[in-house]
Amino acid sequence: MTIARTLSAIAMARLACVAAAQGFPTHPVKLIMPHDPGGNSDTFGFSIAIYPSAGMASACAALEAAYRHLAEQGSTIGSPVPAYDMPRLHERVGHPEVWGFERRFSEIP
Repeated sequence: MTIARTLSAIAMARLACVAAAQGFPTHPVKLIMPHDPGGNSDTFGFSIAIYPSAGMASACAALEAAYRHLAEQGSTIGSPVPAYDMPRLHERVGHPEVWGFERRFSEIP
């Protein structure tokens, strides 16, 4: 995963959590789709709304539980939320790519 994609995913997850905390619209919301009647609108709707929402809902719940545990216990030890260890987290968010870039372009050999 590239750094840009990772940062974009983190930003989108953060925005989704903020949006989830807001009230639901009090009026109908129309989604204008560039598809002909009878086209693939169901598949399109699932790809832009349902699939990402499933992951965001889980991520937001996990963040809330992890932060609650940290606030109450003062530590992440014993948290009920599964978490990556640091080497796995570094790999997942693309730190090896960043470190490689830094080595390649640093002034110190």
